[in-house]
Amino acid sequence: MFDTEKQQALRQELDQLHRLLAEVAEADVDTTSALKKVAEEIHQLLGDEDADGRDTSHEWSHLGQRWNQVRDAFESRHPRLTEVISKITTLLANAGI
Repeated sequence: MFDTEKQQALRQELDQLHRLLAEVAEADVDTTSALKKVAEEIHQLLGDEDADGRDTSHEWSHLGQRWNQVRDAFESRHPRLTEVISKITTLLANAGI
C-alpha cells in the first residue's frame, strides 16, 4: 500500500505529531488520547504490512475513517497541530485510505 518513501514520510509526520502533542499542555485528555491511539495503530499497521505482506486494505479503511473523526475534533480545539494532521491525512489519502 505504501512505498518506502511514503512510509518514511508518514512515520516522520507521526513522530512530529507525537512531539507536538507532548507540547500541548492544554490539550483535552480524551481527544489527545484518541489521536495518539489512532496514530499508534497506523504505526503498528505499517509494521504489519512490512512483515507479512498480507492484504490490509480493510484495516486501513477503518483507520482512515477513525483518523478523520478524531482529526476533526482535534483541529477545532488545537489549530497549531492542523498542519501536521493535514499532512498525515494527505499521505493516507494518497495511499487510497
